[in-house]
Amino acid sequence: MYMVKLVSFDLWDTLIFDEGVEPESYTLKRLEAIWKSIPSDKKPGFNNVLEAYRVVKHVKGFIKPEDFVKAILLVLGLDIGWQAMRQAIDAYEEASGSYMPRVDPDARDVLKTLKENGLKTMIVSDTSFSGSSVKKMLSNVGLGEYVDLVITSADTGFLKPNPRIFKVGLEKLTVNPWEAIHVGDSCSRDVIGALLTGLRPVLLARRMESVENCGKTGVTVISRLKELMDLIGFKL
Repeated sequence: MYMVKLVSFDLWDTLIFDEGVEPESYTLKRLEAIWKSIPSDKKPGFNNVLEAYRVVKHVKGFIKPEDFVKAILLVLGLDIGWQAMRQAIDAYEEASGSYMPRVDPDARDVLKTLKENGLKTMIVSDTSFSGSSVKKMLSNVGLGEYVDLVITSADTGFLKPNPRIFKVGLEKLTVNPWEAIHVGDSCSRDVIGALLTGLRPVLLARRMESVENCGKTGVTVISRLKELMDLIGFKL
């Protein structure tokens, strides 16, 4: 049984899931929001916006959303002015926060139980979403009220397993690494990142490859989120 003050979670493929296609529906919705914000006298075809996205999509997980919008407009060769730029950024963020992902069936009960027992909860995610957009997205599916803090690579510029992305959250919640657990589905990002930072990792076995890759680390492996409760000593 673990004695902890904080449980940190990965986001995608741990608590929630996307469609598994490229580009995702939320990506198309965000790109459409940018496109609609471009003044009519400068508006390109939507396919041009999609092509610009494909040029810069590899950086979307570790630059701020507003800079990602600017990057797309730069690739398009557009100078739309400060006001239209602000509208495009706001529309992009609003579209991000409106997404309703598929939720792990155990996620709500697990998060709710942790909060009811006085533990802090945090999300640490490699994602193109800002922390505020993730919080809105989680509120859309009934999880937002159970999450104290969201730290994303897009906000911080750090991708897991870089310890700095974890440390940002620990410092904000004033919790020591050894007082925290991090739960995620990736060996290289979640398990190694937690170990490098001093958190206790728990691997959610979505893929056998991750289990095999992290077998020598001695990491605790669970097959469902609700099994985390046995580790901490709570009952759902």
